[in-house]
Amino acid sequence: MKKSIILILLLSLFLVTLYACVFESVDVKVYFHYNNEDYTDYQTDGKTGYKVTAPDDPKMDNYLFAGWFTEDDQKWNFKSNKLKSDLSLYAKYTLDGLDIYYLNDFH
Repeated sequence: MKKSIILILLLSLFLVTLYACVFESVDVKVYFHYNNEDYTDYQTDGKTGYKVTAPDDPKMDNYLFAGWFTEDDQKWNFKSNKLKSDLSLYAKYTLDGLDIYYLNDFH
């Protein structure tokens, strides 16, 4: 009976330790690049298995911010995507509406 209890306790301890090792969060860095350059405009810390909070949307004259994208051009969803390792995200922009002026001075 004592051996069974000790064996159950040891097995429980082993399983708890194994669970902690397998599912332990690791510190990671998230780098935000506003102009698709190597320069990092904003950096934050995160943990694997957790979501990261988006910084304020960047601004660029004559362009609209379209979102944050990974190196392989996948849009990052801050509500559902979870960190797996260090991550670089790049701002993507779309051209804002163009102002067109017509000249009617053809004489």
